[in-house]
Amino acid sequence: MENWKRINNFDNYLISTLGRVKSIARLEIRKDNKPLPVKETILKQFIDIKGYAHVGMKRNDNRWQTKQVHRLVAEAFLSNPNNLPCINHKDENKLNNCVNNLEWCTVNYNVNYGSRNHNVSKSLKNNPKISKTVLQFDTSGNLIKEWSSLNQIKRELNLNISRISLKCRGKVKQFGNYIWKYKE
Repeated sequence: MENWKRINNFDNYLISTLGRVKSIARLEIRKDNKPLPVKETILKQFIDIKGYAHVGMKRNDNRWQTKQVHRLVAEAFLSNPNNLPCINHKDENKLNNCVNNLEWCTVNYNVNYGSRNHNVSKSLKNNPKISKTVLQFDTSGNLIKEWSSLNQIKRELNLNISRISLKCRGKVKQFGNYIWKYKE
């Protein structure tokens, strides 16, 4: 069931529990001093670069402002007794702005919620756009091992990868008993 509430500081707009925004405008007063019916229009939402839905509305002071739809829903329908700053999408779908999918939370909770960290880690791990292949040679120039990234070396050998990186870039002459180079 869809419920509507007036949006604070935007008297001519309503927000619904399903994440829809409606403008309501009284039409002109007729000559017999009876108002014409209210004209209602569902606003078109647009998606920002981060994937959140926004709407543009005219404030009470007649200035235009853009607002995030999930924030409008949370402010209208969810209590926030601890004055938490963030709104989390429980199903991790930024476009599902139904009130039952939203919750107030801390920044830390929001950042670490669900599969976000796993997905970021997976996208960065051995990513050829981010990671460089490192070659490890003995002092005679014989290849010992090809490593997919500096972080793989850190995980497996527990070595100081900043020093290995400096060696690979030619900034220092030697590190340990090995020669380190980036694969070209």
